Amino acid sequence: QTCSERLGKLLWRSTGGVVKDPWSATRYNVSADGRGSGCVEMLKLGLTQAEIVKAVLTVTDADGVTVACGSVTSFCMEVFGICLYQWARIATGICTVLAVLDSSWLIHKHYQYNKNISLRKYTVRILLMVPIYSLQAFTALWLRVNAGE
Repeated sequence: QTCSERLGKLLWRSTGGVVKDPWSATRYNVSADGRGSGCVEMLKLGLTQAEIVKAVLTVTDADGVTVACGSVTSFCMEVFGICLYQWARIATGICTVLAVLDSSWLIHKHYQYNKNISLRKYTVRILLMVPIYSLQAFTALWLRVNAGE
């Protein structure tokens, strides 16, 4: 979208019976040199992060005249040129592979050497928790809404 296409449209969706415009309480001040400042409370827009990023945001004065317009972008803290959350994904992937391999090896060894069937059954159940929870954490990080892509 462009600024001209966005004029007059509010960036929010009525949800749960709430129809009050969340932007109505937003205020800002402009100094003599043109710098703006203000405070925006946490807004409940009823939109996903992916819907907000790359949207066009217009700023109007008290009379409704547009004074600024621009695209909403996503910020990502980078380390060695890679977003920090990507490093978390990489680390979680490596740890998940190691946890699954290690638990598999331990389960195999328990079946091979532990002759006490009832004890082995409970030990294997405990060992299965490690790959299950590590796969869950890995999946949760990878299914994160990636609005920047």
